Amino acid sequence: MCVKKIAIFVLLVLLLSFSIFSQVSAHQTVTQGPYNFEIGWLNEPAIAGQVNAIVMNVSYSNGSAAAVPYDGTNLVLTVSYGGQSTALPLEPRGGNAPGQYIAPILPTTAGAYTVDVTGSIGTYDDIEVEVQPEAVLVGNPVQFPQVNSPTGQNNFRWTEGIGLAALVISLGTLTLSIMALRKKR
Repeated sequence: MCVKKIAIFVLLVLLLSFSIFSQVSAHQTVTQGPYNFEIGWLNEPAIAGQVNAIVMNVSYSNGSAAAVPYDGTNLVLTVSYGGQSTALPLEPRGGNAPGQYIAPILPTTAGAYTVDVTGSIGTYDDIEVEVQPEAVLVGNPVQFPQVNSPTGQNNFRWTEGIGLAALVISLGTLTLSIMALRKKR
């Protein structure tokens, strides 16, 4: 009976750690009238100096699966950072992705960018959406050693530390469970 409890405990710890600490999309959804606008980085995490894009998914706020009849021409997507801003052209994402648009960009500086979407879709002309996607990170993750942030501290977020701790705890629990199963035999 004890082995079953240990096995159930291990399974619950693993499921909990993977569900809580798995990489979560940092896209934000804002409802404007009959539409939902989900906005974020195409490639996450966004890294300064690497080509990326702002991705925008447009859907009906009532949950309808029908594609929103929009061609990308009446919305303006503006990206701002540090007092500077630029309008980016929206392009259909392509493939079989109705309602998905991208605006290619090369973020050159680490930090928080602001994305504004204004304009109209069909007869609804009151669209004013503002979001801050996940902050752009410093440097290239394949560079070694990592470049320090402007404050002189390593670019290591607390969530990464918690995720690492959860992984270590999960592996330790799994090891103990295997040892307990071997003793049982």
